[in-house]
Amino acid sequence: MPRLLEFAYASALLGQLNLNQSCSYYELLNPIRHYDHVVCTECGKVIVMVEFIVSRQPPD
Repeated sequence: MPRLLEFAYASALLGQLNLNQSCSYYELLNPIRHYDHVVCTECGKVIVMVEFIVSRQPPD
């Protein structure tokens, strides 16, 4: 791992993703939001799943 990646990972600026693939993926950590990831089984593309509100119900 290059030194800059090592430093950013050790400083908790980057997170390492375990996507069960042959290479490592890193992303900037966002303390406010968490993102889930999915991997396309056909092409291997990594897709970030962003949470969103499906529907809002008015309060009772």
